[in-house]
Amino acid sequence: GFSSQTTARLQHVIDSFQNNPANPYVGGMTAAIKVDGLASWQGATGYAARNVDGNNNLLPGGTPFAPSTLSRMYSVTKTFTAALTLELAQEGNFSLDDAVIKYIPFLNAINPELNGNVTLRQLLAHESGYSSYSDELMLQIAVAFQPTHEWTPFEALSFVHQVNTPGAERKYSNTNYIVLGAIIEIATGKPLQQHFRERFFSPLTLNSMYFDAREQQPAGTLLASPHDNISAFN
Repeated sequence: GFSSQTTARLQHVIDSFQNNPANPYVGGMTAAIKVDGLASWQGATGYAARNVDGNNNLLPGGTPFAPSTLSRMYSVTKTFTAALTLELAQEGNFSLDDAVIKYIPFLNAINPELNGNVTLRQLLAHESGYSSYSDELMLQIAVAFQPTHEWTPFEALSFVHQVNTPGAERKYSNTNYIVLGAIIEIATGKPLQQHFRERFFSPLTLNSMYFDAREQQPAGTLLASPHDNISAFN
């Protein structure tokens, strides 16, 4: 195994990143190293949740981050969605050259600005020309005034803009993948979380992984909470 000096150095590395005053990082993290079954180490630093006041301003301290703390994957979900899209296309559920409008015929009713001829291939490659819904100021305002509302992909699409001609430019946009998720559910009649579990989570024994929007958190686990103010609306 690793010596006590080595494990202390490893812990120092992640602590120094966490506590670097030149790059303040208010969250927490965990890291693990396994060397061919010969040695292993895991460590954690920072907070799973920060103490805040009534206006969501940070206060000192919080719940410590531990190696067992669950973290949101955020955009790593796109990796699973892309793999799922390719498998479903290979199985004949749809073609990568199908247009969005084929599966979301009411797109113009949601947002007439959006080009319905964008293909699944362009969504996968971030070449749709759709803006990222998460960057849209009006949606941020709407969320701030309705903080408990669960937004559907179609509601989010109503705030999106067509910023480029489809295929003209590759530009990262979260919108592409919520559209893919919606199309997968429409084309297969099966919830996205069921696809993920049957094709990835269960076969790969990813026992602590779950689709938070639709599935229950595993019993006895702690999920790290957001604890930074990332918009003017706090």
